[in-house]
Amino acid sequence: MVIGELSGEAYQVIVIAEKFDSGLAQGFAALNRDCRNENDYLLRCKELITDIRQYTSAFFENSLLHECNRNKDRLFPVLNAIEEQIKKTMRMPLARRTKR
Repeated sequence: MVIGELSGEAYQVIVIAEKFDSGLAQGFAALNRDCRNENDYLLRCKELITDIRQYTSAFFENSLLHECNRNKDRLFPVLNAIEEQIKKTMRMPLARRTKR
């Protein structure tokens, strides 16, 4: 699956992440490569959020997410917003999601 195939609602995951940090957005954007469909992509995004919440400061410093370590107090609300967007999108039937 390519990013261009994501609905507007699913693409909002990347948009929300980008507003916080480009490295975080890249992490979410990269997940689409091996996904079978949009719902698979959204499930992988949820897994990434779970993983990020468990990462240590050392991980953040040695990854694309180094800015997240400096802004951890803002990171978790952003992850919550992304998670809410995922839930909202997954509740919506594929046929009702907007094309970009």
